[in-house]
Amino acid sequence: MRFSIYLILLLIFSASSVWAQSDETKDVLQQARELAENNALDDVLELYQQLEKDLQLSANKADLSRLYYDWFLFERNRNETEIAHRLREKSLEFATKSGEYGLASRIIQEKTGELIMIDELDDVKPMLIQALGFSKLSGDINLIIANYINLANIEQHFGNYYKSIGYLELTTPYLDTDESWNYFHLIHTRLSFSYSNLGNYQQALTHRYVALQAARQMDDIEKIATELNGIALTHRRLGNFRAARIRYLEALEIASSNDLFLLQSTIYNNLGNLNRFMNNYEAAYSYFSDSLELRLLYGNQTQISYSYNSLGLTYWNLGDLEKAKKYIQKAIDIRREFRSPIRYAQSLYNYHSLLAYEQNYDEALSYLDEVIAIRKNFGSNESLASTYLRRAEINNFRNDFLAAESDIKKGLELNPNVESINDLNILISFYRETRPDLATDFSERLITVIESERRMMGFNAENRSNFYSHHISVLNDIALFYFEEHDDLNQAFQIAELTKARTFIDQLAAGQANLDALWPAQKLEERNHLEREILFLKADKQHATESSEVSRINNLIRRKEDELELFVNNVFMNNPQLSRFQYPEPIALADLQRILDPESLLLSYSFTNDDILLFGITNDSAQAWKLSDEEERSMVEKISEKVLQIRENISAHVIVDNIHSQADELFSLLLKPAEELIAEKSNLIIISDADLAFLPFEVLRKNERYLTETHSIRYLPSATSLTFINRPLHRYPQDMLIVADPDYDSPLLADLSGEAFTVLPSTRLEAETIKRAFPTAQLMLGDDANIANLKAKNLADYRFLHFATHGVVNNQIPELSGLVLSPASEDENISVNMGMLTLADIYQLDITAELVVLSACDSGMGQQVRGEGVLGLQRAFLSAGASSVLVSLWPVYDQSTAFFMENFYTMLRAHPEKSREEILQETRKRLLNHRRFSHPVYWAPFVLVGL
Repeated sequence: MRFSIYLILLLIFSASSVWAQSDETKDVLQQARELAENNALDDVLELYQQLEKDLQLSANKADLSRLYYDWFLFERNRNETEIAHRLREKSLEFATKSGEYGLASRIIQEKTGELIMIDELDDVKPMLIQALGFSKLSGDINLIIANYINLANIEQHFGNYYKSIGYLELTTPYLDTDESWNYFHLIHTRLSFSYSNLGNYQQALTHRYVALQAARQMDDIEKIATELNGIALTHRRLGNFRAARIRYLEALEIASSNDLFLLQSTIYNNLGNLNRFMNNYEAAYSYFSDSLELRLLYGNQTQISYSYNSLGLTYWNLGDLEKAKKYIQKAIDIRREFRSPIRYAQSLYNYHSLLAYEQNYDEALSYLDEVIAIRKNFGSNESLASTYLRRAEINNFRNDFLAAESDIKKGLELNPNVESINDLNILISFYRETRPDLATDFSERLITVIESERRMMGFNAENRSNFYSHHISVLNDIALFYFEEHDDLNQAFQIAELTKARTFIDQLAAGQANLDALWPAQKLEERNHLEREILFLKADKQHATESSEVSRINNLIRRKEDELELFVNNVFMNNPQLSRFQYPEPIALADLQRILDPESLLLSYSFTNDDILLFGITNDSAQAWKLSDEEERSMVEKISEKVLQIRENISAHVIVDNIHSQADELFSLLLKPAEELIAEKSNLIIISDADLAFLPFEVLRKNERYLTETHSIRYLPSATSLTFINRPLHRYPQDMLIVADPDYDSPLLADLSGEAFTVLPSTRLEAETIKRAFPTAQLMLGDDANIANLKAKNLADYRFLHFATHGVVNNQIPELSGLVLSPASEDENISVNMGMLTLADIYQLDITAELVVLSACDSGMGQQVRGEGVLGLQRAFLSAGASSVLVSLWPVYDQSTAFFMENFYTMLRAHPEKSREEILQETRKRLLNHRRFSHPVYWAPFVLVGL
């Protein structure tokens, strides 16, 4: 902070007026300056000494003050510090006596600048007040404004923001915006800074935009970029993350193009903080690293401390606690040395968090106590209130409930209108048992804040998903609270549904609104090109082995994603129809019941940190149950372990008796509370959570019967998706398209997928078998089964699409998942040449199919993202317009799959009156009763997702 104060002082001095002096004195001083420039130092001294004698004889105090000031500058330039300081004091003495108040004010301000540079701040404010008095006596408007601004800066440095605002507002009568744009810009920038630190972000934003207007009037590139950065920072604090990201990127574009390295480092740091808040930790680390690199070259210690602090927090997010401590300690040391109390307190607060994470509560409290002592004197009520609430949480961990209650009371007195997600979580946890009414109020406030911030995450679906996944367990816990404490099933369901596949619903809604059709064709192609570039950079990263190479590729990905974000924003801002698009809200319980058919039971699972909330909903009833472990173990962990075990045993083809015992246990754990409802209905709709997404409920058993023997089953990402997944058309021009037995001989395929693929001869047989059931089906086999030919078809004409090929599932980078087809002969699109139908390709298909069948290994697998479910092939085909997708949950066998598909399609053709899930149930039964295929490994992998 001290460096920025000093620079502002120098800027203001350059605008100060020229003091009166006699012509003779002017001439001598000018001659002395010219001699100094020619390095005739002895002659300069002789002139100064002679002039001093003459002026002392004449008793001309005004000219003496000017002489001593010039002489002071001369000696300072010669590094004769002690002599220079004595001369400056003489200049001040004679300026005061002679009424040269402007010069007196300037001298005092200059002295404060030196004190700031050596970090001796205690005497600065009294000296600036004295300088203000002299500047008012002088009538020099520039000096008066300068003094007020510098007083405001000192108050800001020590966290006295209201006093700072007061000084800045006193400049208003002196400003003429036609001539004072520089001051106008500076004052409104500082006003924004103070209001922001007081938590009044809307007022801060108003002043930032005024400062931007001033910067544009001056046509000052650096100031324009600085204000865009400040506007972005304020938008972030207001929770408008999309606007923040766009303004940061605009500022970065200007700073990078004009070699404004320090400003560039600040924007990198701010973008890092934004990404860290959205849980994009790799991107955050990349930005912070770039920021530190620039600051080590061009910055000061205060700026470097910001980067150390930010990197420390990011290392913590990435799981490296030792590096986190190391970097935050570096920030603490710098901020302690340079007396920056607010930032020093923030680093102490961060370090206490690391100690609390290690359950070192006593030491963590000692750090918090120091933070509280600092924030009582510096900073806002909101920051002090948050510190008290955090101390309450730690005292709660220590079972010191009286101390916790006292801290909660202090925090709420300071800030009754808490809006911080972390603070609200603390209050909800504290009051849940003792004051459920307060816990309810804070819960409602928390939901509002999270939903508001999610809506402001911008165009990037991954950003919205990453942000929301961090809060899902908390929201599900609140849903459980409403169910248990208030017996409010409607509200509990509404909150739980908030956590289900929101990004997917956004995609479906955008698809239904046909947003891509509103894009200019050239812009859409540019967007697709950028998305492909990012995809293949991620493929490169997957194969990188050196950490330096991974870091390099991460930087490239980050820059391309920034470019894409700016590009999409510009298209949206120039198209009112696009910019007006609103993402949908979750479905209400009553609305859901109205669209459920009488034979269906919807079972929706929501995981908290430990327990599971299960909803059982029919068209005329709704119930809920809390699933907990009697041994006080986490039910979530227990279920995850059981799902993993039964999957491993089925895919390993272990003896069926072992699988039966696990299937019986899982039925009891997951379905027993809903047994009566299950018995009443023939069709089950399952909405899973977390690892349940990889469990086929069909294998669960009751009374020695698999669930698939008694019920047809299908799966949905969320209840809300029922209203957005496309329903089948009444008529289709074509029955079926079958894509099978492609040529896998593509040298580029391994680069993208990391795998080598063997020929699947049975897939051609599978295709020919299906064609016997559907004689009008069209076949794409061998070399013809390539992406170019597929895209040349009018896929919206087909009722059924069937793919019999290898599937690629990438759990780390879902966008690299896809279906393996033959490489096309010529196409600029590398994914076409290599024969991979990626998720990006699938999302852009135009299909209306009643059913898409993915007869491939693991086609139902993918990255499991909390709240979103499985990001994989089935999600892509549903987004592209399919009503339902049949996928597999583990590697499938050629012969059993061929038998499965033959029976499935034969019955599908013969029984058009039956639903797809009923046909699927009958198919499973045939395999279950087959002497060779009765093991679940053969009949259980295929599940139906969608309507």
